[in-house]
Amino acid sequence: MRCLWSVLILGVLVNIGWSQQARITSVVRVVEHQKTGTTQWLPSKVGTSLENGDRVRTGKRSYAEVTFADRSVVKLNERSELTVSSTTAGKQDMELHQGSLWARFVKGSQATIRTKTTVAAVRGTEIFVAFLPDGSVLFRIFEGELFIVLPSGQQITLSAGQEVIVSPEPTAPPPSPSPAPPPQFGTDITVTDASFVDLTVSGQETLVTPGAQDFNDLQRSDPAQSSFNPTVSPEVPGGAAVTPITPEKGNLDVIVRSRQWFLETTGIGLYSSRRPRTLYGIRLKPKATFGPIFFSISWQPTNIAGTTRSRWTEVYFAYKDEQVGTIRLGRQWISRSPVNATLVGKLLISDIADGISWQKNFGATQLTAAYLYDSQPDLNKFFGSPVGGRRQGGYLRLAYPIRGGTIGISAMKVRGGATGYSLDFSQPIITNELEIYGEIGRNSFQRSNFYTVGLYFPGLFQRLGTDLFIEYTKAPRNLPDFFSVRIFHTIFPGFQAVLIGSRRGDEAIGGSGVDWAVGLIYSTFFMVK
Repeated sequence: MRCLWSVLILGVLVNIGWSQQARITSVVRVVEHQKTGTTQWLPSKVGTSLENGDRVRTGKRSYAEVTFADRSVVKLNERSELTVSSTTAGKQDMELHQGSLWARFVKGSQATIRTKTTVAAVRGTEIFVAFLPDGSVLFRIFEGELFIVLPSGQQITLSAGQEVIVSPEPTAPPPSPSPAPPPQFGTDITVTDASFVDLTVSGQETLVTPGAQDFNDLQRSDPAQSSFNPTVSPEVPGGAAVTPITPEKGNLDVIVRSRQWFLETTGIGLYSSRRPRTLYGIRLKPKATFGPIFFSISWQPTNIAGTTRSRWTEVYFAYKDEQVGTIRLGRQWISRSPVNATLVGKLLISDIADGISWQKNFGATQLTAAYLYDSQPDLNKFFGSPVGGRRQGGYLRLAYPIRGGTIGISAMKVRGGATGYSLDFSQPIITNELEIYGEIGRNSFQRSNFYTVGLYFPGLFQRLGTDLFIEYTKAPRNLPDFFSVRIFHTIFPGFQAVLIGSRRGDEAIGGSGVDWAVGLIYSTFFMVK
């Protein structure tokens, strides 16, 4: 009998210890953990348990989700490292060493998030913390209150809907809180409607890297490749007390006064082996939030061999809600397949379309549906409107993660064209070293079949900062086939060298042949308050 009681007591104690553990519940690409008292970093998987003192870190373009016993969640951005000092439910304690995180704690929690110089006591549910390039730390509180102990020992308090940038210098005067962007768009350093938080799906392991949607999409996905020029909040001289701003809430339960502006700027210069030999361009992309609404405008003037043309690549408004999903209205990038050949290897002739789209996750399945007011606005501008007016229609895509990769099914029907459809995929061949991706389908306008297959080498980017894409496209009727190699190499933050080589088929203007282009891309962004 005594033995039985001992077994029962031991079982209860083990169960209590087990229930207090945290677990890694989502892995995107390179995620590693280090057990307390050891120096070895081990590959993490969905279900990896974390105990007091364990560390988690993410690689480039890699993300992780950690879930605690009380269902509190912490999501780590790329190039981030976190020590889980205590996994105790309701009293979690952790230290962020680099990168950024978003966290949602259950109501009533008294969690603590530390950095090297600052301690933040969370009395609420939702928070964002990020290291800035100059060593300062950005704190945003979306719900509840945040009590921050500064390097000088002074304390400040943030209320829901506020943010502050804390200097690492002990002699710096305490900063003044300012309005933060709403939680829908504020879970990154810059405001965005496609944050890293959306990339981590509980219970899923993703091991593939999506292709570039346009020439600088790779840089936008990797903040370390862009220079950052923050406008620091005004400081309170002499350590005067800070009066919290009382948030004004609307009927959508978001902070209506939360407004933030950012400006992304990108410059590109290319020299080609084929006429026209030179291309120079810039992209100006202001974006901002007004309460529950996010908007983005992208204007791109380009000079090709002395002739300047400009186009609006993005002009849209977005509304985002956990229950509703994301709704975008205006000119936007529609197709989300992984291939890079934007003119011949896609379901759409141009990825840019005018319309209204809706994107929503149903568990692990992502649904994108769109009404297209004009499916090819750029072509209409430069070559005149087609017979019958704008190409109106509809677009639908379903994407589902499978075996560490993704498979997607798309369909599109526009006026003057047949129903186009495609199957796209991206799968790891050698985890974190070699991936295969592609798309096969029928083009809506040419009414003929096409396919694209490509290889990507993620290990090169993790080690050298080099993106290498190799693609072959069997194009639809009357369009040239292409074999292409694209290399993007980070020289230092903000600058990328570009090399593009291609072998075009007989249908190309000027016949078959080999082309190449070299150039430089520079990207930066500014916070405007």
